[in-house]
Amino acid sequence: MRNCVSLISCPLSRPSATLSHNGEREIFSTPSPPVGEGTRSGGEEEVELDTFRKEYTNFMSSQPITLENHLIIEAKRQALDVLRRCVHTLGVQASASSALYKKVWARDSMITLLGAVPFADAKLRRAFRQSLRTLARFQTPLGQIPNYVDTVTGKATFRAYADGGLWFVIGASAYGQHTKDWAFVRQLFPNIQRVLAWYATQSPDRSGFVTMDEAADWEDIFGVHGKGLTVNVLYAHALRTAGSLAKKFNKPAMAKTWTAQARQLQAMIRDRFWYTPKRDIFAIVQDSFGMKTRLRRQQLAKHGRKAFIEDQKFMSRNSFFLPYITFLNFGEWFDSLGNLLAILTGIATPSQARTILRFIQQHKLHRPWAVRATWPVRTPGKKDWQHYYILNNLNLPDQYHNGGAWPYLGGLYVVALAKVGWKKEAQQELVRLAKMAKQGMHNEWEFNEWFHGRTGKPMGKASQAWSAGMYLLAYRLVHRKLSD
Repeated sequence: MRNCVSLISCPLSRPSATLSHNGEREIFSTPSPPVGEGTRSGGEEEVELDTFRKEYTNFMSSQPITLENHLIIEAKRQALDVLRRCVHTLGVQASASSALYKKVWARDSMITLLGAVPFADAKLRRAFRQSLRTLARFQTPLGQIPNYVDTVTGKATFRAYADGGLWFVIGASAYGQHTKDWAFVRQLFPNIQRVLAWYATQSPDRSGFVTMDEAADWEDIFGVHGKGLTVNVLYAHALRTAGSLAKKFNKPAMAKTWTAQARQLQAMIRDRFWYTPKRDIFAIVQDSFGMKTRLRRQQLAKHGRKAFIEDQKFMSRNSFFLPYITFLNFGEWFDSLGNLLAILTGIATPSQARTILRFIQQHKLHRPWAVRATWPVRTPGKKDWQHYYILNNLNLPDQYHNGGAWPYLGGLYVVALAKVGWKKEAQQELVRLAKMAKQGMHNEWEFNEWFHGRTGKPMGKASQAWSAGMYLLAYRLVHRKLSD
């Protein structure tokens, strides 16, 4: 059983100059050429060690000699080692140690790609290329990308399907941006076309929002359903990414269509999903009605606002992007991935981005480790509690998707802090992320999957690819940028 910023190409030595709708620099945008690091060829342990020594010496010559600086660089070296052990002939597996995760997950491998492909490591780049090839090979005739491909059986699985194709599009673009292997990405362009054609059919009410089954994205045993925040943020970004690829490959009509759809969906997400304590409830759930008339608004208002808000105290004090919207209903809790992606893809306005980060800090979702997946936790008897949360004791309160802390989310949190200009906090959180990576159930530098949200105890599987990959993403953006 398995979970799971746009294959967001992060030019981490220097932010991209592309501007968003609100004039902010976008982290998940077309990057400048990457700085080569740690290139391995042939028998490369000595090359890697030499690279590590040079980087360490150069950094220390310009920085105070502290254990924290050493920790940051050592974590980077350990992360690359974990990822090399995740390599399989079919691509990058989700874990280097767990038999359960001997699979090429679409979301895991593509999220990992975002952080790792900018490092000019030949072995890893070949593996990410193979991940893309494997996922494309198992694409359905209608365009759906598998959730994962089992590296033992060679079979594909499509359960928890909602986001895999979107990560595939984003990952293919990021691969091309950093490797300049555009000939390979051009080969994948028909697959990308079919992916977006399939997602175009996933809006049954023709609202423009993707609708998903329950527990069908990375939170694959959690109660997200209907119009999910994360899947729609990814859809908007995948459309924009595909538009850029279409332009590059001289397909102007496709570029124009996809770019226009992306802009429209971004605006709709800001309009519909952003919640404030005084928000008009009808504006959120209006797609529940076939006709958006004054009568429908009056009918809804007659029930009173309290009929639609269960958690009065929480919802009367906080603003954030809602986790999902469905028939006359919506989730009344904070989803970290969806909100962080909204910041990094430029959907959140500067004010909204700062509000989201203050929410995380106010409710201490970054302590003891960053970042807890959801908040408040769901407990028996509360809205959105489901009986299957007790399956394998995973989604008990403060665990797994139900308030557990995930290092890959911590990496995105560090990047989001840097994006809004909170450099000191980003540097501090990078150090904490390195310490988190070092924690283990059995050994140091486990890059564990997830931690208990309150105690901070590691509870997941070790040697997780996306835990390592998102550390590398944060490292490149924050450590390299600030030291440069």
